[in-house]
Amino acid sequence: MELKEYIKECGEAANEKGWVITWETLPRFLLATIDELTDAFESGWRDDKKEKANEEICDCLVRLFHICHDLEIPAEKILKRIMKNNKKRAYKHGHKRM
Repeated sequence: MELKEYIKECGEAANEKGWVITWETLPRFLLATIDELTDAFESGWRDDKKEKANEEICDCLVRLFHICHDLEIPAEKILKRIMKNNKKRAYKHGHKRM
């Protein structure tokens, strides 16, 4: 499946359950996305449960795909541009840590 198909499927599935995203409701969905990453850290990495961390990270992708679907974000186009720009960046973006 291609990225655009995942975006469509995730968006349609969430919308069918009543979770429609608008610009006005976006903050709620962004926070829910952050919550998935927090769960990946707290219930996954910190507890040394890699499978749980992986699941939460993928839950985050589902939420992001839903956001892209409902707000009609041209994810593929933007990702291509960002990846092209990232290739030009310095090693670790010039930072020594991380």
